[in-house]
Amino acid sequence: MADIIPKAATDYIKNKNLKVGFSYKDVWHEEHATGFTVAKAMQLDVLSDVHNAAIQAVEKGQSFETFKKNLKPTLQEKGWWGRKEMEDPLTGKTVDAQLGSDRRLKTIYNTNMRNAFLIEKYKRIMDDPLMTHIMYVSSKSSVHPRPIHQQWDGLILPKDDPWWGLHLPQKEYGCKCDFQGVSEFRKQKYEKEGIPTPKRIDGSGGGVIPVKTEAPPEVYRTYYNERKGTTEKVPQGVHPSFNWDQRKVSRQEAAKWKMEQSKQNYEENVAKITSTAMPEEQVAKLNNPGVLVTSEKELKQGLVDFKKHVENMEEPYKSIYSRYAETTELKHDDFMVGIGYDPDQDALVYHKRSLKAHQMNANIVFSHELAHRYDRLEVKSWENKEFVGAIEAAVDKVKGSVDKYNELYRSLKNVNPALQDILSALSDNRIKVQYKHGVWRDMEMKSLEIFANTSYLQANHIKLPGFDGLLDDIMKISKTMFLKGAM
Repeated sequence: MADIIPKAATDYIKNKNLKVGFSYKDVWHEEHATGFTVAKAMQLDVLSDVHNAAIQAVEKGQSFETFKKNLKPTLQEKGWWGRKEMEDPLTGKTVDAQLGSDRRLKTIYNTNMRNAFLIEKYKRIMDDPLMTHIMYVSSKSSVHPRPIHQQWDGLILPKDDPWWGLHLPQKEYGCKCDFQGVSEFRKQKYEKEGIPTPKRIDGSGGGVIPVKTEAPPEVYRTYYNERKGTTEKVPQGVHPSFNWDQRKVSRQEAAKWKMEQSKQNYEENVAKITSTAMPEEQVAKLNNPGVLVTSEKELKQGLVDFKKHVENMEEPYKSIYSRYAETTELKHDDFMVGIGYDPDQDALVYHKRSLKAHQMNANIVFSHELAHRYDRLEVKSWENKEFVGAIEAAVDKVKGSVDKYNELYRSLKNVNPALQDILSALSDNRIKVQYKHGVWRDMEMKSLEIFANTSYLQANHIKLPGFDGLLDDIMKISKTMFLKGAM
């Protein structure tokens, strides 16, 4: 079955990044072009499970029952099922939230399956020079069809007509309307003979309907998204959630749209996170390493304190660290030494008894380990050729002058552990630092550690020594990656 599923349909789902949102209004309009979201799925592992299930459903052409059978037990096991009291991160209010249910799974399945195949169909029509027009086909299988959608049945317009930007199906939850590519020859035939249509599920309609070739006048209503603080005009027959041009949803077009939208303020945002104009009092707060963690109780209190600490950071560090601090689970593990992010469990795991021996400061630990999680799930630093190239160049630089960099390191006083870790990675432990990571097995490991350390240093405005320009390119690219991952 997977062999006959169009690649564009599978890519539509597969290429989306995970976007956490408490309300369906949190991830809005064009953000859906590159983001996969499920309201109230605040844990990335849960959201990832739903995403993977949707990918499998599209790739294998699964029925809803198969999709539900595969996904429901996983969600129930992780506690994401039924109703549950949750705190809205935007308002701080506790609400009775509906998590997983058969009905929600049905909506998730229908919306993603239909959109995937409709987007693939639209791409085919646009790539076919013979298909000069698109025809709106209202649903014949809906028990309660929308009257406005029925009025558009048989509407034929040029495929680049702006009307399709507003009304190309799917434009409502549960809507089963469709569209077809139409050649000029077929359009003329329909204009002469009418369009043969089947009866609706209730037995009404059917027969031959006349062609409509003029876009109907728009009737708008005003809609306010209180979670985004935006007001917009929504055309009749369109749910506010679908009030955007879904023709942009292909990966290339979505990326282009994203670039266009961010181009105007990109340099401004880069300037913000590279700025040294932060007030000294705020820098002093960020430089605070946090409580010394020697027990499980101090670790949990350290996370609470870190959430407050994040409020002093600049954007996008503030938003990213805040989101990951709220959605990351702390989990005891008898096989862990100290504390660290475990991608297999998607959690920060620790060993109770070893915390006392390691004695790490909370703000340093959480800045570092949450950056690891962000990197694993979204940034993927080890796949960034520019970042890897900068690391390799620095490694070669150190390799040719180990004695020089050893001397520079020994001349420093009170060196931050993050800098020590970076120097250890770049020298493969040839620079004998006090804080030693261990064996640097491969470039992926180096990239992960260096990104986590540079993110901690930059987010907390830790001032670094010049070190003969060794880290300049690495720090610059790391900032850019952090920013782009936040877009």
